[in-house]
Amino acid sequence: MGLFKSSGRKKPDEAGLSLLQGLLILAIIGIVLAVVFTQLAS
Repeated sequence: MGLFKSSGRKKPDEAGLSLLQGLLILAIIGIVLAVVFTQLAS
Protein backbone atom coordinates (compact mmCIF):
# COMPACT_ATOMS: atom_id res chain seq x y z
CA MET A 1 0.00 0.00 0.00
CA GLY A 2 2.92 2.36 0.67
CA LEU A 3 4.03 2.24 -2.95
CA PHE A 4 0.56 3.02 -4.21
CA LYS A 5 0.18 5.95 -1.79
CA SER A 6 3.56 7.45 -2.72
CA SER A 7 2.91 7.08 -6.46
CA GLY A 8 -0.62 8.43 -6.01
CA ARG A 9 0.68 11.59 -4.36
CA LYS A 10 3.00 12.30 -7.28
CA LYS A 11 0.75 11.46 -10.25
CA PRO A 12 -2.72 10.32 -9.12
CA ASP A 13 -4.24 10.76 -12.58
CA GLU A 14 -1.51 8.86 -14.45
CA ALA A 15 0.41 6.24 -12.47
CA GLY A 16 -2.09 5.68 -9.65
CA LEU A 17 -5.17 5.14 -11.81
CA SER A 18 -3.30 3.03 -14.35
CA LEU A 19 -1.97 0.71 -11.64
CA LEU A 20 -5.34 0.47 -9.90
CA GLN A 21 -7.17 -0.15 -13.17
CA GLY A 22 -4.68 -2.86 -14.12
CA LEU A 23 -5.07 -4.57 -10.75
CA LEU A 24 -8.86 -4.33 -10.92
CA ILE A 25 -8.94 -5.77 -14.44
CA LEU A 26 -6.68 -8.67 -13.43
CA ALA A 27 -8.79 -9.29 -10.31
CA ILE A 28 -12.06 -9.28 -12.29
CA ILE A 29 -10.62 -11.64 -14.91
CA GLY A 30 -9.33 -13.96 -12.19
CA ILE A 31 -12.68 -14.02 -10.39
CA VAL A 32 -14.60 -14.68 -13.61
CA LEU A 33 -12.24 -17.49 -14.61
CA ALA A 34 -12.49 -18.99 -11.12
CA VAL A 35 -16.30 -18.91 -11.17
CA VAL A 36 -16.50 -20.40 -14.66
CA PHE A 37 -13.96 -23.09 -13.76
CA THR A 38 -15.84 -24.05 -10.59
CA GLN A 39 -19.15 -24.21 -12.49
CA LEU A 40 -17.65 -26.38 -15.24
CA ALA A 41 -15.91 -28.61 -12.70
CA SER A 42 -19.13 -29.12 -10.72
